[in-house]
Amino acid sequence: MSENKTITTLYEQFKNTPKKLKIVCDWDEVIQSAWPYAYYLGEQELNENSNRGHWVSFAEYFKDYWGVGKSKGRSSNPSDIYHRMPFLTIAEDLLRLIKEDKVEKLIFLSTSDDRKIEVFKKTFDKFAKLVPVGELLPASNPLNRKCVLERNIQLHLMTNYPEMRTKNEWIRKNAWDYDVFIDDDPDICRSMVMYGNGKTEYCPSCFREGFHSRLNHPKNIMGCDNCFRSKVFSPYYPILKEKHDQGVVFVKQEVSNLKKEDFNKNEKYER
Repeated sequence: MSENKTITTLYEQFKNTPKKLKIVCDWDEVIQSAWPYAYYLGEQELNENSNRGHWVSFAEYFKDYWGVGKSKGRSSNPSDIYHRMPFLTIAEDLLRLIKEDKVEKLIFLSTSDDRKIEVFKKTFDKFAKLVPVGELLPASNPLNRKCVLERNIQLHLMTNYPEMRTKNEWIRKNAWDYDVFIDDDPDICRSMVMYGNGKTEYCPSCFREGFHSRLNHPKNIMGCDNCFRSKVFSPYYPILKEKHDQGVVFVKQEVSNLKKEDFNKNEKYER
């Protein structure tokens, strides 16, 4: 069985992208470390109450949690946990790509917990801008046409869409033209690999060749290295790697030093 491809950073993968990216990304365990941090706080409180002395850093705990399947003890879930939990390195990559104008649209699609909305507003939402997405009817009268605007960086919680059972279903309806999908859940990633299989944006050369010489049908185009193919990415967590589809590309993930203060439009972020 072949190994999944693993890359060091999303930034290095896409810093020279010829097109601006449309990205759909999970929040928990991709942008911020939710479950490991909740258990870390719980065990830290137990450690302090029992006077055990030195307690490991969260960066160390994070590696053990995802590396060897650290046993889960007591968890702690204070109301301000999302303001306290660290960002992860994929968040750094996305911030750098945004600041270098490599992102056309970024949708965070998460399962639940509206506490992360406040963090979103103080970070990625600062870079959101209104962009046209279509026209309101009636379009038959040019004088009545109105441009529909929406923010190009968004956060959506699946709990606000009870009629949709899965992220795959939401994406098919609302973000079908994505280029990059990022999630830590193996089942969700597998469904997106199946959905995006063969989803390619052809370079001008291949498209012209296909249009003129392959029965005028773009689906018959073979494509080349300059063509852009949609991809599914997941943070590399060793205890989950065997559960992922081989079509998923792993991204190395660590605890980041990124702070809310780094989300400043006028400053270039360097890792």
